[in-house]
Amino acid sequence: MASENRIIELDLLRVVAIFLVILQHSWSMLGLDSAADGMQYHFYRFAIIGVPLFVMISGSLLLRKEMPVKLFLKKRFTRILLPFVFWTTIVYVISCFLGRYDDVHNLKEALLCYVPYFFGNKINSVYWFMFMLIGLYLLTPLFQRAFSAPASRNVLKYVICLWFIWQLLCLITPEFILVRYYRFSAYLYVGYFLVGFYIIQYLPNKRLNRLLGGIGFCVTYALNVVLSMQGWKVTPIEVLEVLCLFLFFVSIDYRLPHWLQVGIVQISRYSFAIYLSHVMVIGLLYHLGIQHYLPLAVVPLVTSVVVFVFCSCYCFVLDKCRFIPNKLIGI
Repeated sequence: MASENRIIELDLLRVVAIFLVILQHSWSMLGLDSAADGMQYHFYRFAIIGVPLFVMISGSLLLRKEMPVKLFLKKRFTRILLPFVFWTTIVYVISCFLGRYDDVHNLKEALLCYVPYFFGNKINSVYWFMFMLIGLYLLTPLFQRAFSAPASRNVLKYVICLWFIWQLLCLITPEFILVRYYRFSAYLYVGYFLVGFYIIQYLPNKRLNRLLGGIGFCVTYALNVVLSMQGWKVTPIEVLEVLCLFLFFVSIDYRLPHWLQVGIVQISRYSFAIYLSHVMVIGLLYHLGIQHYLPLAVVPLVTSVVVFVFCSCYCFVLDKCRFIPNKLIGI
């Protein structure tokens, strides 16, 4: 545990998750999004687990105890909606200046397109995460009532198993009529949300968890690389890869220097603001031509490190600015 009742395991995992999200978007914006791009794809594909890790962290924290519905929704939506509007507006303005939108050529068109672009997720496709998160928050009071009591453990296991089976069906037999009809359920990330809570709440044996999580992640990652080389863009065992990594990270007894814990906690606090704003920095770097000065294989990694450090620094500066409310920027 770090200061202020922070859970250092989850803070560190959140830092890892935001870096993976930045890495994923760095290589996807460069166009390295298929196995045809060679071994760098099989290295960078690991980054796609960043968002599921975020969802598992949220589930592990939000489902522990039941809260009044009105209080929960007010607290959570105040925390996410203001920063969402703030950062997407900045990204939209910068994108307009850079000529990223075919429908926007002047100030009038920019003003007219803002609302439909915002609600149509056309400002930047990475903001799909926010609409998924809103859906999860709307369902959270129901999950809290249904699963927070110890007596509901078996029901929770049943729901998680059902979700996992459904994920496999959606990947293996996408043309099956029931899968086509209920396809949306595979992409709601509900299972990750519930599994994160289950691991924290009901799997206390950290030594066993470290062993299973560490070995399980190595095996599933290797199998995923093999399957992706056979043409799978999303593999059936990708879910297990995410679960194993989460299980491993939250089971380690971290004995870190105080200064390092403080740094991890700070970046963890900034992770939401970094998520909302990092595409702006990636876009500017690629607009300036960073991809022309480095070997293609290392461009996403170098870009991600630069973006991660830069975003952390300006979030620190904004955090210290008294005239900018933290709620506005997502800190």
